[in-house]
Amino acid sequence: MNANETALLDPFEISTPDEATELSALTRALELAESFRLLFVSCNQIPQRERLMAEVRTRLPHLTLQTIFFREPIQHLLDAIQEQLTTPLPDAVFISGLEFSLPIAADAPAAPLIANLNASRNSFAQTLPCPVVLWVPEYVLTAIMQGAPDFFSIRSGVYFFAAKPSEMTELARSLLGRGYSEVANLSLAEKHNRIAALELLLSDYKSLPENQRDYKTEMRLNFQLGDLFSLLRAYDKAMTHYQRSLQLSQRLGYRAEMANLLVRIGITHQDRGEYEVALEQYKQALATFEELGNRTGISNSLHNIGIIHQDRGDFDAAMKNYQRALAIAEELSDHAGVASSLYQIGRIYQGRGEYEAALEYFQRSLAIEKKLDDRAGVASSLHQIGTIYQLCGEYEQAWQQYQHSLEIAKTLGDRLGVASSLHQIGILFTETGRYSEAFPLLLNALRTLLELQSPSASNAGNMLKELRAKWGKKDFDNAWRASTNEEVARWLLRDEGVEI
Repeated sequence: MNANETALLDPFEISTPDEATELSALTRALELAESFRLLFVSCNQIPQRERLMAEVRTRLPHLTLQTIFFREPIQHLLDAIQEQLTTPLPDAVFISGLEFSLPIAADAPAAPLIANLNASRNSFAQTLPCPVVLWVPEYVLTAIMQGAPDFFSIRSGVYFFAAKPSEMTELARSLLGRGYSEVANLSLAEKHNRIAALELLLSDYKSLPENQRDYKTEMRLNFQLGDLFSLLRAYDKAMTHYQRSLQLSQRLGYRAEMANLLVRIGITHQDRGEYEVALEQYKQALATFEELGNRTGISNSLHNIGIIHQDRGDFDAAMKNYQRALAIAEELSDHAGVASSLYQIGRIYQGRGEYEAALEYFQRSLAIEKKLDDRAGVASSLHQIGTIYQLCGEYEQAWQQYQHSLEIAKTLGDRLGVASSLHQIGILFTETGRYSEAFPLLLNALRTLLELQSPSASNAGNMLKELRAKWGKKDFDNAWRASTNEEVARWLLRDEGVEI
């Protein structure tokens, strides 16, 4: 497909040619090129790109083809290429890995890399006397086309390769992992990389003809994307993928998956403070699990219903649900379920002021989570253990637990966990008279909670009001102005809603 054939077309409106045709066109373009040419290859999956590059090398054994793979973000493509060019110069340069420089988001066309492509458009031909082939995912090609139209206009060809179903199946198997616990314990960078890979793979599945689409795998991809976005507190994106996965599970008649998705959707509503909607989702899931005789699902649903009762202050109802969930989890040797129920029962005892019992349950939960290498669970248990120490006046012990919890939350990219730890350390510092140290912690916690639209934001706002009263208006207000470059918010001066 040469430049003349694509000049008047939107490359995303045409059908994808077969692989053999595109490979032949690409190799011929490289063979005939005698100077700089800019070629684009749209290919979502890195393993497929590597296979295609190897095939091009096989077809053009007489040409020296250099591959440059950018594993870290770059801002100036031409400069980055020049730094890695071999001597003597190759007959063509293959560039891959530009997706690491661009977020998979609506603002990708405005990323620095894209903006700099337009600015250096004329320098490519002057600097590189050989063809440059950009092997990019579809969304990167879109970003270049939209954000760097001048650079895109000097292209000599655009070639499209869809992944083969067998390659997609193998990649999906490697990405989908072992479920929620596995993705919850990925680092922040690993979560973002997993999201990028899953979104690209999902795009490939959507591009297949109807009779080749694997809706079961698409359901699972959407499910895991929902989990990842939920863990990053991107609730709107999480809900979009959960709902799509739910639609596919209904289409396929997978009732257990439908019930599991109802639980996930319920958790998303609960995280937003929408408790009635969440409770309805949990009850629907419980009814389905009971019809299926799925005891793991029953235990999980009872556990989540208990959390709703607890958040409402109905500790007796919550305890009954937790104890039922715990009994089932123990029968099934579901260690993660046991740990979760022990943790929640500990919270009940804490709410009742029975701190010794609470500490016992938290420590039992922590021991299991450590054996399971459940870092997210460990962080939660450490935080609640810290709270018990703080309530008992053992501030140094409490601070150590909070710090450990905070470090894990940062590693996991758990913004809510980070905010919770900062908030709790801020409370501890306030109680011990360390007001100037408490202020930035409480302010940062509030900002994050507001960004996440967490119901806990009101608690953080009230804690800042309490700090102002204890520290003194003058010192607090000076710190506020220095940190925000604004006058003290009105809600701090009187009983209004929290907003920054």
